Order: sequence, then structure tokens, then C-alpha cells
Amino acid sequence: MSKADRMDNSKGRAQPGGRPEAASQLPYVAVLTVNPALAVPSDARLNFDAHLRGNPKALVLLAYATGGTPETLNPFIKEYIEKGIPVFLLSTNYASDKGIQKVEYGPNVEAARTGAIPLRDVNSNHVLEVVAAIQEASRQGLAGDELRDAIIVKFGTVARMKEGPLEEWSTEEDSLKHIDKTVSVFNAKTGQKILTGKVVGYTDLLGSGGILQPDPEIGFDNVQAAIKFPQDPTEYAREMAKYRFRVEN
Repeated sequence: MSKADRMDNSKGRAQPGGRPEAASQLPYVAVLTVNPALAVPSDARLNFDAHLRGNPKALVLLAYATGGTPETLNPFIKEYIEKGIPVFLLSTNYASDKGIQKVEYGPNVEAARTGAIPLRDVNSNHVLEVVAAIQEASRQGLAGDELRDAIIVKFGTVARMKEGPLEEWSTEEDSLKHIDKTVSVFNAKTGQKILTGKVVGYTDLLGSGGILQPDPEIGFDNVQAAIKFPQDPTEYAREMAKYRFRVEN
């Protein structure tokens, strides 16, 4: 069990009668460590509901090193935000003090669009500092969006995700102008999202350019999905007609 999971940030030390010190009552901040078990919706529901019963002023998600979280968490993130409870993402990278510098992996994009705030200047090494800042802001009477904005001012964030238009890429030039950008890909007929990944000019994995969706936990060392750009112009146009593209950053 991690330090964050053991932390009860709402109560003081227990007195002989088992009651916490009254002076140590602090606003409750939920801290949840992301792990593969939370990819199971029922397990995620149990964890989020357990924290919700504590009437948290905010939720801090200790995400993977990339800042990613399982997509199954997005409905619960949205639920918290709709209840006026800000949700913050801290990357878990014990070898660094940097936070989330760029929203580029698919799960980051989706969580950020849902409303979670990726913190830029701190990571999980500073979870106690973030919790204390949230508690202090809450004690000053801040809640909801005002509390969220105060924490953004203190710790910084990356660009908030805005939903752009869907594009057709009928020629190779359409993809080349988006090299190194993050895009979401949708089925042209059904509108269903297929993947969110990074546009690359060439990769040995595909033997051409394409779009790579990395593993949310370990990044591009494990590509979970990909779309290849055919080199023949006619084949390119035929294959790309199956998709619609939305540039995310």
C-alpha cells in the first residue's frame, strides 16, 4: 500500500477514547492511486463511491508516469466534476519532480477533455503539498471552479483540451502537416472513436508514416494501436476515406 493510499487527510491523531483531535479536522481531499484494477468498471465504481462518501473537496488521481489513466475512469471523473468536485492528475514518476508537461497520449486527452486538470509543476512526489494547498484553499472558502483555479495558479497546468472539428485527410500532405501532433481518429461511417495517438513521419513498426497510440503506462515502448499511411497516393486516399481526424494539440 502506498503512502498516498494510507493517508487520511481529514482527521488528526486518535485520542485515548479513539476520537480524533478536534483541532485537526481538515477538509477532506480524496487521493486515489491509479492501477490496472481500476480498468474494471465495477472496481472503479467501488473506489470512487468510497471516496465520495467522505464529501471530498477535491480528488487527486495519482496517474501513471505518462499522466495517463484508464479510460474507464472518465465517467467517474465527469461525475465528480458535475458535483462540483475538482479532479487533479499527478504523474507518478519517483525519479523526477516534473509534472505533466504535455497532453498527448490518448487517455490524457480524454481525461483532460472530461475536465480533469493535469498539474504541470509537481508530480506524485509532492502529493502531500498538493493536498495541503487544496485544504488551505478550502478553508479560505474556495470550492468548485474557484478552488480548481487557485490550484492551477499555484502548480500550473498544460493547455486545456478544446474539441476541434473533424477533418478528412485525402492526400499525404494532409497527414504530413500534422507530424508530431496528437490526433483522435474516428470511423467515418459510425463516428465511433478508434484511437488517439501521435502522427509520425516514419516508423520501423509500420515501415511508413502513421498514427501510433502508446501504452498509457509506459508510453511508446508498447504501442497499443496504429494506423498506417499507405505510400501509394490512390491507396492512401482509399484507406484514409475510412476515417475522420481531429487534431488535439
